[in-house]
Amino acid sequence: MNKLYIVLSILIIFCSCKPKVTIKYVSANSGLIVRGAPSSKMESIGKLSFNQAVEIVEGTQVKETIGFIEGYWVKIKSENAKGYVFDAYLSEEPILNTSNILGLYRGTYGNDKSIYGEVNILPSQKSEFILNFCHDLAYVKGNWVLDGGIINLQIDQKYKGCCPEIGMEGLYFRINNRNELYYIGKPIYACSLGEVGRSLPRVDR
Repeated sequence: MNKLYIVLSILIIFCSCKPKVTIKYVSANSGLIVRGAPSSKMESIGKLSFNQAVEIVEGTQVKETIGFIEGYWVKIKSENAKGYVFDAYLSEEPILNTSNILGLYRGTYGNDKSIYGEVNILPSQKSEFILNFCHDLAYVKGNWVLDGGIINLQIDQKYKGCCPEIGMEGLYFRINNRNELYYIGKPIYACSLGEVGRSLPRVDR
């Protein structure tokens, strides 16, 4: 009996010490390049397809802005590649039903739940969003375009004056999971998207 107890205890300890595996999915419609080292300037050693699952082996502190997108490099392995990828294009869930993205998403901070960003994805590719410029809220309307799991919000021309920090590139979000948008663009202001927070959970469900 004592031997059985010892064996079971060892098995329990062994199982509990097993590292948790983190799986993510490629959200870039055109796929994601795998590189031999954590930099966009390094040699391409493979390519992952849209929605392909990858295992995160380890993170890095290497931050980079590619085009208008900001993120970190992470080491991954998949069934066909091992190397480094740009994590801005990795979602927590596969992008299966993009028709289900319509809704209200809001990011808050502090005890008073101050809004740092709110996005309302409406039908007919229309959008409304709120941006917090150090407690000076801007209410903006525009359009959205979906490419794979990446949403780009463009501000209507008549609102450009209130948000000069947002250039012609607009705002980029990743569909992180079915109930969350994640801002992957460059920081646009110290108290707004990119600094205080990037995650906008869904609030209409």
